Amino acid sequence: VLIVLFLSLRGSALEGLSGIAPIFDRTVGESGTARDRSATSRTIGTQAAVEAFADRPIVGWGYENFATVWNRNVDSGDFTGPFPEFDLAHNKPAEILATTGILGFLPYAGFWLWVLWVGIRKIRAKTETQMIDLFVTAGILAFLGHLLFLFDTTSTFLLLIIMMAFAASGEARVAARASEHMQDDRLAPAGAGAAGPAPQSAGGSRRRRREARAGDSATGEESWSDVWARVVAPTVIATVLFLSLVFIQLQSWRSAKAAIPPEANTRISIQGEINDLGIFRPLSTQSRSRFIALVTGLWENIAEDERGAVLEMAEKQIETLTRDEPENMKIRLIISQFYRVAASAISSRSGELLEKAREHANEATEIGPHIFESLRNGVEQAFAEGDLPTIELAVAQWNDAGWTEKNSRLFDARLEEAQAAAQ
Repeated sequence: VLIVLFLSLRGSALEGLSGIAPIFDRTVGESGTARDRSATSRTIGTQAAVEAFADRPIVGWGYENFATVWNRNVDSGDFTGPFPEFDLAHNKPAEILATTGILGFLPYAGFWLWVLWVGIRKIRAKTETQMIDLFVTAGILAFLGHLLFLFDTTSTFLLLIIMMAFAASGEARVAARASEHMQDDRLAPAGAGAAGPAPQSAGGSRRRRREARAGDSATGEESWSDVWARVVAPTVIATVLFLSLVFIQLQSWRSAKAAIPPEANTRISIQGEINDLGIFRPLSTQSRSRFIALVTGLWENIAEDERGAVLEMAEKQIETLTRDEPENMKIRLIISQFYRVAASAISSRSGELLEKAREHANEATEIGPHIFESLRNGVEQAFAEGDLPTIELAVAQWNDAGWTEKNSRLFDARLEEAQAAAQ
């Protein structure tokens, strides 16, 4: 109701609310012709996700890879000025569709349909908790609407889990088990003792199995289900939990710690950095990217007779990086800058290294043709190569994109110097 009021009264009766909070400025504080930047970016993000899904409809682009989807599909005409980079779609269903394809989206959609159906069944059962069931189901539906404009966070996800647990408590098997109480259980509902009748929804065969287990317990014999519930299942769960803590949580924490940039006064060991690269393979891209960026800034501190060996070590990591994440624009930019600096540090191989820098610069431009970082890297690559037509083209592309005026003035000044030197 509030959303309908905000949209229908936009720019008129509610205009006085402008300035109270950003939400009012985004809805009622602007004229009808002005496009809200937040809403516009979300619309473009959803469009990029749909286009990416059309390119890879079966398995998508890989979970958590929406940054690549955004870089590839956003167009300079989508925004009237500089635009942000989205690593999340701000539309969870669209993001799941783009990053996991049909194989990932169908279970995700099925999960939501199941939860909502459980809530509807609880409402239609007309029990004493019907009003609570109605509000919880409405809350779950509202959360789904929320995900159309944002993404999961720890705080909102906790609320979702609580609401889903409440909805799942209405399942027939859960309700049947909840009614099985001991005679001295003071929390049991009235008339729900051990001798009480089993619920009809549990089914006759299930009731007979429970009676058989009760008979085994009365004679002092434990059934296999009792052993499973008391010994096997807790042992398996504890083992899995311990292994996950050691091999996933602990290793990822160590890897993340190794990827933290050192303080300014900390001595850096290149070999020590290399030893940290293989701690946790799923996060090794972060460590390897940092290692390449680290070497890029240390060329002047490396003895000339050791630079070849350092270059060889770095190129092994570059090979792994590009194999693991070939569509990662930021990795391509880091590598391109690395080779440009290496071309200055190892003058005997300058031409070869500049060609490699150009190769990765072109890959970055192909992935993100309108992105700030890729355009700026293209300009820097052109200046490093020193070819005047290439420099003029790169600067023109930068200026046409309408990015920061500060960089535009800087590039124009450098272009004038290059033109004067060519004359």
